Amino acid sequence: MFGLSQEEISELSDEQLQKLNDKIVFVRDAMPGEWLDHSDELRDAAELLWHDKSNDLRTSMEQVGEIQQGDLVYKEKINKYYYISRPYLLLAGFSIENVFKGLCVARNPSLINTGRLDSELREHRILVLAGKLKDINLSEAEAKFCKVAQDAIPYWGRYPIPLSYNRLLPEVGLDSELRRTFLDLQSRLGARLHRAIRDGWDSGVGPETLKRRSKRYGDNIRHDESLFE
Repeated sequence: MFGLSQEEISELSDEQLQKLNDKIVFVRDAMPGEWLDHSDELRDAAELLWHDKSNDLRTSMEQVGEIQQGDLVYKEKINKYYYISRPYLLLAGFSIENVFKGLCVARNPSLINTGRLDSELREHRILVLAGKLKDINLSEAEAKFCKVAQDAIPYWGRYPIPLSYNRLLPEVGLDSELRRTFLDLQSRLGARLHRAIRDGWDSGVGPETLKRRSKRYGDNIRHDESLFE
């Protein structure tokens, strides 16, 4: 356990034992399956919003400048968005962020097994996280979704303004195509992460998972199958 023998553990003070226990809990909760569970739950929460019967439209108005006969003329443009557009994309972005981080941890336990989150995972830009996984190729539509989601996470998905005027970004409204891209991407990444850990995963410092089965990801659940073999 964290390189300590049972004899060494027995000699630890109460304070040292508490710190060891906290590390164990941290690593346990940072294992790849936890990231996947969070991703799935966030996806499901976003979908609850989409299917809400009160999902209506909201409008916003902006001034758009264009050149007419050599003069700059401003016209009013009305944008229409689903009422749940911003919270849906915020949840969707968090879902994809979690599954990417889970894939990173699955391949490299050292990102979490010191009891601290490695700086590589202290990152919220989804396209940067995707770039760390060289064997995962995003389609043009998937890359577009990831860019939209990573803009929504720190700014317009949850706040009306950014930290400064020079960080203003246009809001992107949710539509059926963007939603389908998110759902397909999350399913593809989630399935890949599930396959990587379905027969067990070892943190290298004590905490580990054994077998993991999921109907969501196509497993045939057998009640006579032992998860401890």
